Amino acid sequence: MKLLKRILLSFLLLLVVISAGGYVYFKNKFEVGPSQLRLVSQPLTVPFLWKSNGAEPHAFQLIPVTLHGCPKTFYLQFDTGSPYTIFYQAKLETIEKKYGPATVPQVANGQVLQNFSFQVGSLPLTASALPVKAIGDGAIDWADTTSIEVIGTLGTDFIQDKVLVLDYKKSLFSVYDQFPPNLARGIQLLDFQFNSRRILLPGQINGKETALMFDSGSSAYELLTDKSTWLEMQSPHSPVDTAYVNSWGKTITAFTTTTTAEARFGQVRLPLRKATYLEGMSLVNQLLTAFSGLGGMTGNKLFLGHTLVLDTRHQKFAVLP
Repeated sequence: MKLLKRILLSFLLLLVVISAGGYVYFKNKFEVGPSQLRLVSQPLTVPFLWKSNGAEPHAFQLIPVTLHGCPKTFYLQFDTGSPYTIFYQAKLETIEKKYGPATVPQVANGQVLQNFSFQVGSLPLTASALPVKAIGDGAIDWADTTSIEVIGTLGTDFIQDKVLVLDYKKSLFSVYDQFPPNLARGIQLLDFQFNSRRILLPGQINGKETALMFDSGSSAYELLTDKSTWLEMQSPHSPVDTAYVNSWGKTITAFTTTTTAEARFGQVRLPLRKATYLEGMSLVNQLLTAFSGLGGMTGNKLFLGHTLVLDTRHQKFAVLP
């Protein structure tokens, strides 16, 4: 009996250590530095474009951007899963070769873009330092003025202390300094979390309270969740689609099924037509998900036909039916 008590006590202590270590690791891994973007205080409304990944027509949400001294309109993918705005190294090198350092200043150590000015739609902004990543190639079709050239990612640093309005029905992307009075009337504002510039929306999935990370860069899937929730949501006799996804050099298997479940945010109910769970994630990622209390991840697809409003300064949101 004493030996059993010692084993149980040792196991309990191990769980405490793992829990504390997991919390610290999670906090450090997802902590972000201050935003380097400086935006002019003026409202912005600009149409966004959808780009397909071949299977999903709403996979990527593209926002128009222009650079100083360059007449061509480029695009940034709006990705709420990224706390930083980043630019793609090869594209910048191609632009710099054509228009010079006045348009694209030198990239320090090949990793940081310093003192950079550009416009998102008609909104001017500057950045003291932005990360540059070796993503994609440098090909740009200069002859075709209508070609869609994606040169980077627009992260949640762009919407920090702002009110974001995503009108999916009209394909409009709007940013305000204050909550628009015309939207404030007659809507239910709910609390959400914007810790480390990541968006966690509290809601219900099939009546169960949970928190969903809103990641507009993962819109190929309507809902990413754990296997047990996925099994509960699966419609009887519905087929399962299997896909293999490359994630940072590691192959992950995605299982997607049809469901009649729904997500609920306040009084607004949204049907969930598809649900997906992943196999092949590392133990660390599984632990991080467990420690975060995250119930799943969703992207643009869930809100198509609706309007999503996010006030990141006051951490209030609404889904307009």
